[in-house]
Amino acid sequence: IVIAVTNPLDSVKQRWQIRQCNSAALGSFTLDIVRSEGVWSGLWKPGLATNMLACSISVGTRLGLYPSLRDALSPDGSSGGSRFASGLLGGALGYIASAPLFAASRVAQAEA
Repeated sequence: IVIAVTNPLDSVKQRWQIRQCNSAALGSFTLDIVRSEGVWSGLWKPGLATNMLACSISVGTRLGLYPSLRDALSPDGSSGGSRFASGLLGGALGYIASAPLFAASRVAQAEA
């Protein structure tokens, strides 16, 4: 749900960063997008599916791997260091798995 709510901000940010003209303020730039393309097509839709999929893979991988990594690093699971390392490694692997989808989302937003 959070991704669906914040995707318009990501879309504006991506398009703002690659825009050709530097004269428009952010508010007028956003309004121009809404006027010419509409709220859904201009702000919400670009990159929404890939962004949601990327976040689902990233978080799912992190949460799915955490118990296995924690148990492998410390069989009793009581070590704070093993819990930290498990979270760090699981998160890193989740982001590596989802990075191509995050990139595709940014490209879709920039090309909108």
